[in-house]
Amino acid sequence: MISENAGQSLHDKATRGEILTDNEQILLSDWYESQDEIEVEMLGLARAVPEKLTQFLQIQIKTGLEKLMSLTQQIQQIITENEALKREISLLQSQLTRRAA
Repeated sequence: MISENAGQSLHDKATRGEILTDNEQILLSDWYESQDEIEVEMLGLARAVPEKLTQFLQIQIKTGLEKLMSLTQQIQQIITENEALKREISLLQSQLTRRAA
């Protein structure tokens, strides 16, 4: 396998129109192939990361919604209990007022 520097050097030489030996041409072709493989791998990872991030975010949203629904139910229960307590307090106040009168 050709080093990165050697590959870049051969690429530079070829793009400047210099003649490459048969061996240099083979090395350059191999280097291009390895660069293509690296690029394909990077693109694959680039696609996988957003997919995993999307899945993670969907789980976070679902968890948040479940917590929100639970809190909403707790609040509704407290509101119902508060209304019952208000009615009881009102009843007790009216009984107290009648006894005081």
